[in-house]
Amino acid sequence: LDAYSGKILVPEDFAYVKDEIRHEVSVGDIPQDKLLIDIGAKTISRYERIIREAGTVFINGPMAYSRRSRAKRARRPFGKLRRKPKAFR
Repeated sequence: LDAYSGKILVPEDFAYVKDEIRHEVSVGDIPQDKLLIDIGAKTISRYERIIREAGTVFINGPMAYSRRSRAKRARRPFGKLRRKPKAFR
């Protein structure tokens, strides 16, 4: 990743579900006993800004664990963005 610093973007926060409630944590605070189901709000916001201005966007699979209803938060904004950025025109 060091060789492509600034070109390969990795999430800065993630989400997991506990007792049917979504919880978000930064990368340094990920609980070892939880299944990460989604990227967090900070990452979603950052990715949205970048995608709006992108010339090319590669997406490989869903942004969230799609079987959990609480995981769908990241998938909604990115579906809408496909109609707006330069890359999709």
